[in-house]
Amino acid sequence: MEAVREYLLSVTGAALLCAIFTALAGKSANAPVLRLICGVFLVFTVVRPVTGIDLTDLSWQVPRLREEGEHAVMEGVDYARQARDRIITEQLEAYILDKAADWDAEIQVRFTLSGDDPPVPEQVQVTGTWSGYAKSKLEGILEQDLGIPREKQEWKHAQNE
Repeated sequence: MEAVREYLLSVTGAALLCAIFTALAGKSANAPVLRLICGVFLVFTVVRPVTGIDLTDLSWQVPRLREEGEHAVMEGVDYARQARDRIITEQLEAYILDKAADWDAEIQVRFTLSGDDPPVPEQVQVTGTWSGYAKSKLEGILEQDLGIPREKQEWKHAQNE
């Protein structure tokens, strides 16, 4: 911050000096030459600190910045994948719960998704109470509509407490 302050003070000081000299020169024969010299001096004052920056001093940060960037990208990909999986799971659960309500089955479902891209339901755990007819219908929907074979369907009756 101190460097920025010094830079602004030097530019302001150079501008003031140029203004004073050009005001003193007035309309004399040397005024155009003095204005040209002041302009060059002012440009030099503004540009000099920028040309003094050694970009090789910043080269050590490039690998660190690249690593941080790659890490941020991976975090974003993981976050997006988790959000996508959560949405798919919620939609699957809503679909099955809606179907279960048609047959008066009171259940909770928990899906396991595959690692594929996009993921598909691999397994399901169903807990609750249902009739034989409702279970048969839900097993068929899970197998036919969602592709979960009966071997990958786990059915647990809720314990009455």
